[in-house]
Amino acid sequence: MRLALAWSGGKDSALALHALRTAGRAPSVLLTTVTEGVERISIHGVRRELLHAQAAALGLPVVEVRIPPPCPNEVYEQRMAEALAAPPLDAVDEIAFGDLFLEDVRAYREDDAQLLADLPATVDRCGENGAFHTFVHAGPIFEAPIAVTTGGLVERDGFAYRDIVPA
Repeated sequence: MRLALAWSGGKDSALALHALRTAGRAPSVLLTTVTEGVERISIHGVRRELLHAQAAALGLPVVEVRIPPPCPNEVYEQRMAEALAAPPLDAVDEIAFGDLFLEDVRAYREDDAQLLADLPATVDRCGENGAFHTFVHAGPIFEAPIAVTTGGLVERDGFAYRDIVPA
């Protein structure tokens, strides 16, 4: 069976790829959405050039599904269906998603009461109402690390994040 991996560029996708490869189920292609006009991975805000650097370092092709900002669900479903009907995704039998729930890590975080007590009252303790978005640039899944540095603060659509730029 040919497998695609939904790729955000972050920790959950990277961990899913590692788990799939370890289980002997390596994906043949990465799949991501890119917001038109912004030219970044949707929601995560990762620059397209860094997405392609990740794909090269992983030795995998990447399929970008381009979506408008904002993207109504009907448009998302249409664009995704078009991508799935065209090569190379038309040869894929399964798509894996990296939204992992690691109970041992969660338990550790919940038991780490001092850290939470030290945070100011105005801080969302879970980050973005429950999810931190990350960019993975090094680790055992990559052939070589991706050189990056932090850029400026970006505020878009009610979200704020620190930009990551090629070094």
